[in-house]
Amino acid sequence: MIKYPTLDELLAESKDGTFQIELHRSFVSLLSLMLKALLSGIFACLINYWAFASDSSFGHSLPISLRWLALIPTYFILEMLRQRFNELYIFNQERVVQKSGILSINYRSPTAKYSDIRSLICHQSLLGRALNYGDIQIGTAAQDDNEIIIKGVYNPKGLLAFISELRARCLELEGISVADHRATTMRTGE
Repeated sequence: MIKYPTLDELLAESKDGTFQIELHRSFVSLLSLMLKALLSGIFACLINYWAFASDSSFGHSLPISLRWLALIPTYFILEMLRQRFNELYIFNQERVVQKSGILSINYRSPTAKYSDIRSLICHQSLLGRALNYGDIQIGTAAQDDNEIIIKGVYNPKGLLAFISELRARCLELEGISVADHRATTMRTGE
């Protein structure tokens, strides 16, 4: 299980009080694509074996080679890698940054200062709770919906606690008590 560092551990490791943690989507959250790649690969191998190894003339009478079926599992593997590395989440001492679309046509990079965070929501599916992965939605007062959605991370409740700790520290540095910071919402399991 992934354990996120505490703020004290990060500050003890850094020489000048700065730190940066980078996260990608977990491979466990891409389990469905891995399963699709595996099953389509087995299917392609079985069809090719049946068509070319049997005595039937089925495989030899087709206008295209059945070996093109190998592109289907290749697509799922490439999509899995794209989803894994398409988004990067950067946590530093002041803000969280989501770099989305690194391997896509559309690139966006929303940023949220910890002191501006108004809501933190952890969402886990049934499979996500069993395998300990999920999404975290970060909302600020700047937008009606969630500004940053951290998709498919390991131990989302631990990351939620880590972000809450960073938020409390930033509010403390600004001289605002966490209790006085109104409209604070932290929910899990929606």
